[in-house]
This record gives sequence, C-alpha cells and structure tokens, in this order.
Amino acid sequence: MSEIKSGNSYRFLSYSDGKYLNILTSTTPANNKNVTTYSLNSSDMCQVWKCVSHSNGSVSGMLMKSERDNAFSLDRYRGSSNYDNADVYATATTTADLKDQLVTFVSATQGYYRIKLAYADLYLTVTSTNTTGGHDVRWKALTGNTDQLWLPETYYSSQQPATTVPVAIANKTFYIRNVASKRNLNVYGNDTVANERDVTIYDKENCKAQKWIAKQTNAGAKLFTTINESFALNIHTTDNKCTMYTARGNDNDSVLRFESTGKANTYRIVVNSHNKYLA
Repeated sequence: MSEIKSGNSYRFLSYSDGKYLNILTSTTPANNKNVTTYSLNSSDMCQVWKCVSHSNGSVSGMLMKSERDNAFSLDRYRGSSNYDNADVYATATTTADLKDQLVTFVSATQGYYRIKLAYADLYLTVTSTNTTGGHDVRWKALTGNTDQLWLPETYYSSQQPATTVPVAIANKTFYIRNVASKRNLNVYGNDTVANERDVTIYDKENCKAQKWIAKQTNAGAKLFTTINESFALNIHTTDNKCTMYTARGNDNDSVLRFESTGKANTYRIVVNSHNKYLA
C-alpha cells in the first residue's frame, strides 16, 4: 500500500467511477470552483494534488493543494446553498477555516484510502450527479461503500525511491531461474494473471508467465509480469506467499531490493518493506 507522504503529489482515482479527482475549470483554480471526477488527462495539473502537512495553533492535518496553483486547497463549502459541496478555496489562514480544509487519510483496502475531514465526520464522496466528464463530489457521512474509496497514484515524490533496479537488468525482459532447483519463476496458470495469483517455480517454457521486466518506479524497484505489466511480484502478508498484485497503489508489498551475490546477474530478491527473501 502507498503511504500518503507530505510533500508528495498524487492523482486520486475513484473506485466507484474509475475517474480522477479534478477541479472543474477550463482555466485556473479560483475560489469555489467545483471539485468533480474526470477522465485522466495526463497534462492537466487540475488533477494533481500536493499533500502537505500543516498545523496552526490547535489544529493540524494534511492540506491537498492544487498543483495547478498551490494557493488553492481542497475545501468544504459551507455557504447558504450547496452545503458540504467539495470545492477549492484559497488556503486558509485561520483555525476555523482550516477545519474545512485539513484532511486525514484513512487506510481502506487494496491500496485505497478514504479522505476524511480532520475535524468533521465527513468523507470525500463521489455522487450519482453527473457533471461534465464525470460526477459531482461532496463531503458526506461514512457510507462504507466504494463511493468513498480513492487510490493515490504518485505524480511526484519528494523522497528518493527506497530501492533501485540494477543497471544490468533495468527495463529488460528475462527469465528468473532459481539456482538451487534450476527452475524458473512462474505465474501460475495459462498465461493469465489476477490479484493474488500464486507465483511458483516451473521447468523452463517459452511463455509470458515466466518472463519478467524489472522497472524503476517512484517508490522503488519492481518486477512486472509480461502477461500484463499492470501486475507486479508481491508478498501476501498474511502468510508470506509470493503472489501477483496490481502494482499501482501497492508499494509497501511490491517494492523489491536486489542484493548482489557477487556473480554476474545473480541476485537475492527481497521485499524491501518486509525484509523477506524470495525462496
């Protein structure tokens, strides 16, 4: 799971409609501009949010600042109409106003978070109301449903990646052979992959299930399957089994460390956060 870190910038993908948290504007952010979901636009900085720890007197939490203009933050609208709408507003300076902008991130499932106001029991919620390109977003009481689940996708990290891919194997496709058994690392099944699919060793075959790509991500080094490069080698934390899982939003369980053995292209592979060795 990706931890939300102060100083990093993210896109937030809605579980319920598959679109991104977005400021609905054709120009630049301004006070009370509506916040919605919208299809991915990789060049639109109104879909990128810088998370910054902030405190002022007795209040503290995280601000979600627009990367289109850091002067504006995600906000709870409390006007006479459209109460509890999600909008953006100039970053608050008073304790009272900050309570409408400071948030906490509540870990949910599969790398998703609920985004909660730090000083109210209200969560950022995708509604059924259609807007241009997506749906309206509001602050609502806990529903327990997917309408309040958001997946952070790192756009920029102020931290150095935890690990790096060795230059000799970076961005190359290869088999991974266990030295002791002389068998290859293999995604179980007939060249198909899904979350929590077992990873085994098997006699060498010319198939995608045995071919891997080592890539550098913002979080660190990962091993992706050529069956579908959205999936990376992963640790199933309840039993330490080696499985496959969607790489995005799952950094804690899929960032690897490659320890050299002193022999060419021979490594010990370690799940970095758990310090567990592939064996």
